[in-house]
Formats: sequence, C-alpha cells, structure tokens
Amino acid sequence: RNLVVDSDVFEAGGSYTFRVEVASDSEPAVTGFAEYVFSVNEPPTVGSCTVIPPSGVSTITPFDVLCEGFLDEDNPLVYKLYLDDEGSDSTTFTLLHVGTNQQIPPQQLPP
Repeated sequence: RNLVVDSDVFEAGGSYTFRVEVASDSEPAVTGFAEYVFSVNEPPTVGSCTVIPPSGVSTITPFDVLCEGFLDEDNPLVYKLYLDDEGSDSTTFTLLHVGTNQQIPPQQLPP
C-alpha cells in the first residue's frame, strides 16, 4: 500500500516523522513499530530571467535566456525553458530546454 499526502501538508524547512505501529491479534500480543524521519527542502530564492533580444521572429531569431539570482542550498539548480503553445490563456507548454547552466543556449522558437 502507498501513503499519499497532499502537497500543502508539510511546511518547507520543517522536520517530520512517520511512525507506523503494529500489534498482533494473537496471544501473546506482539507489538512493533517503524519510523521514517525526513525534512522538507526550502524552495530556491526567486531570481529573474532576461530574454535577448526582447522581440524577434520565430524560426529565424535565436533568443538567449539568462537567469540570475536564483539561489538554493541544494545544488545544482535545474533550469527549464517552456514555450506556451496556445497563447497566454493556455495550460499547454512544450519543454524547450533543461540544464544546470543559468545561461540557456540560444533558442529558435517554432512557428
């Protein structure tokens, strides 16, 4: 069986313990337990990203993306660049790049 917990139950930076206790129904009664101690990672400090040039033509203009100011104790950070496929009201995104460098290589956007 799996234990499923909602994403907003644990606070960032907090320490928690899962404890499972088991007792037998037979005589003599036998009991036992297991514990799992864990801490929840703090999110990274939010930075910003700059796109150069600020405008261009898809499939022609290579766009450079530089992200600065993102900090975290747990390195390396992973930077992901997504394209909104359907416009600003959409929830459909295409992953264009994944990497640990804050300078994302030039990207030519699809039509």
